[in-house]
Amino acid sequence: MSALLQMELFQNRYSSSPKIRVAGQELKTWVAEITGISGGGFAKKMLKGFCDFTNANSVGSRGITVNYILQDGKLYEVEQQTGWSRCRHYFCKAEKGEVVEIEPKEAIQCLSEA
Repeated sequence: MSALLQMELFQNRYSSSPKIRVAGQELKTWVAEITGISGGGFAKKMLKGFCDFTNANSVGSRGITVNYILQDGKLYEVEQQTGWSRCRHYFCKAEKGEVVEIEPKEAIQCLSEA
């Protein structure tokens, strides 16, 4: 089963897909699958999201959303822009079609048990 994680993009200028950098600007919204522990941190695989422009304003500065499909049994690290100058960083997993936030300690524990 999978879960949908949907986040708003701020200041995106109608890029066809979210990238780490768009028009010289670094995106502040991304999702990475955590694939293991590497060195002093996590080994990650950046996910490609799918943009939805349905509710975008005329200049593309608000209302664009990016959708990520999260698979059950996998761990994810998320950087989510929540305002023009605010971001939220968290870990999550998909369980029975729902996105469930977890503490960093729980993410490490899940990886060490695998």
